[in-house]
Amino acid sequence: MRYWYRSKSKILSAITIFLLFYLVFSFGVNITSLFKSGFSNYEILSELHQHRQLKERYQLTGIILHWQRLTGVRDLLRTMLDFDDLFVHIIIWNNNPKKNLTVADLLVESSDRIEIVNSPENIKDQAKYRACQLAKTNACFYADDDWDVRMYVRSLYSSFLLEPTILHAMTDQFTYFTNVMWTFFDTQIDLHTGFSWIGCGSIFSRENAIRHLGYLDYFLDSEENRDLARQGDQFFSIWMNQIPAQFNGRLIHSDEGAMSSFENYDFDMIQHRASILSIEILEKTLRFSPQSKIFERKRATNSLVTYTKSPCSYNDRFIFFTNCLPIDDVEEIPFNITTDIKRGTRSNLPNEPTCPYRYEHKFFENFSTANAVDNNTETCWKTRHPVERGDFYGLDFQTIQISGDLAFTIEYSHRKSLQKRLQISISLDGYRWLTLPAHNRLGITYKKRKKIVYFRTQLFPDGFRMFRFIKFMSLTEEEDSFHICEVRLIDS
Repeated sequence: MRYWYRSKSKILSAITIFLLFYLVFSFGVNITSLFKSGFSNYEILSELHQHRQLKERYQLTGIILHWQRLTGVRDLLRTMLDFDDLFVHIIIWNNNPKKNLTVADLLVESSDRIEIVNSPENIKDQAKYRACQLAKTNACFYADDDWDVRMYVRSLYSSFLLEPTILHAMTDQFTYFTNVMWTFFDTQIDLHTGFSWIGCGSIFSRENAIRHLGYLDYFLDSEENRDLARQGDQFFSIWMNQIPAQFNGRLIHSDEGAMSSFENYDFDMIQHRASILSIEILEKTLRFSPQSKIFERKRATNSLVTYTKSPCSYNDRFIFFTNCLPIDDVEEIPFNITTDIKRGTRSNLPNEPTCPYRYEHKFFENFSTANAVDNNTETCWKTRHPVERGDFYGLDFQTIQISGDLAFTIEYSHRKSLQKRLQISISLDGYRWLTLPAHNRLGITYKKRKKIVYFRTQLFPDGFRMFRFIKFMSLTEEEDSFHICEVRLIDS
């Protein structure tokens, strides 16, 4: 008889394991959430401690390049000085050899935080990475001197701390969509890279900047290509062999009139050559030198940072994100170095008549994620397709909300029944997610006559009140597409 019980026990165990795996792979159920009733105080304190350590390790140096737009340099410097909790060091690299730049020219008081480097020649893009090499910190923030970065610098920094090994940058909708087009994947050779403009605001590690300078010296040390080193931005993100973490949002651009130090009569031709050579060198090295450790082969683990996302454009206190990218299955698009060599050049732009993604681009311009966080209910984020199982959108509050009393609203235009069916999960770090119990939704109120849902985390169950991320995921295929018109924080 005991053999029967032993056999029966094995059968029941097998059935239990099968059911768990069935739930996970069929319905996206998180195994951890089946056994946990929320995050413990120990887990929250541990994550807060790790976050503090990362902030200490990756303090920021602000990098500003000067050429002729002195007013822009002054404005950007004042912005960085105002963010004294972020920028502990500011380097102003003067690329104009005809001008000896001094602190007096900047119209600010002398400060130990400010360092000026007067270059004997205009080394253009390369100056950004030379300046970062001189940084007193392990991370650098760069922006061109004609952008107002105040409404997204904190979002960029919080994103960087999630994955410091890759580039984090801010762009507008057109440039973001172009950068998604300019991605390259080939799993057979561990190719997983993409281009990103960095001029509107970007954060990268000092280690990556130093490595990049080494790459430029090594790969462009020939008479034929030496002139491309000053166009270093075309190589920077591609040679990381990582998908950049890119925001799209509302940008404020100043118009001082003076041209950039990067503009010259042969700019377009040099940029085209650099764009082709960057992917050509990376692909060739990965394919024909499989044991080489020159380029990174392992992909960054935190996929959340590479989703489509936008910072709140009026207070920079949270980030809206989604795994619904503007181009479907972008990682499945094949790349052939022979036929697709010009993919990352200006001959492949979303507004070109021959572009295969013209419709997708037009749709994204009208319904981008930035529309969900612009303080305007007349503009909305929307997905092109009906919602599929596993599609989600979410909010990143930049750090764990330790008050446990967070209040916010989501105004939506899809069906209320869809919104109510979405699985709600929270996370401290973007890796481990716990599902809010479906039977206990205190703190979530759906307005009767308006498509607005109100959240008050103080009323959430114990263990679910403190988090950094919250996401709303569909477990089924739906007839509607996601349609979010505004997310707002409510000050208690």
